[in-house]
Amino acid sequence: MEDQFVISFNDSLHPEGEFEGVIADVEVDEGQYGRQYKFHVDTSESERPLWIWTQLKTGETSKLGRLLMALKRCNYKDLLEFLKDDDHEFDVRNSIGASFMVTVTHKENQAGQIRANITDFGPLEGEEGQEEIPF
Repeated sequence: MEDQFVISFNDSLHPEGEFEGVIADVEVDEGQYGRQYKFHVDTSESERPLWIWTQLKTGETSKLGRLLMALKRCNYKDLLEFLKDDDHEFDVRNSIGASFMVTVTHKENQAGQIRANITDFGPLEGEEGQEEIPF
């Protein structure tokens, strides 16, 4: 049976804790704060997707800048050097398949529902992990 026809009735929240996450998809979304990247993050702990929304800017303290540094396992100076070498352009879709560490916590949303959220992220620990990300 093809996956697109399988329905999951597992309604449990993603567990809290630190997990290895993988970028499964990236899209541009019109959110409440304007245009944003929406990163779909999968872990092996749950069938339910997690999301990271970022602005389109790559400042040192911006969420997108921090995410790219975590994925490339580099500091901001090295990220800027990489972008400079690539004519200051990159395609964030090339981050699909890249792994990094995510911290998941449960929070109550405005409607009073408990949701699993990525509240922090960082590079994978140690030398193992993905090869150089081609973005």
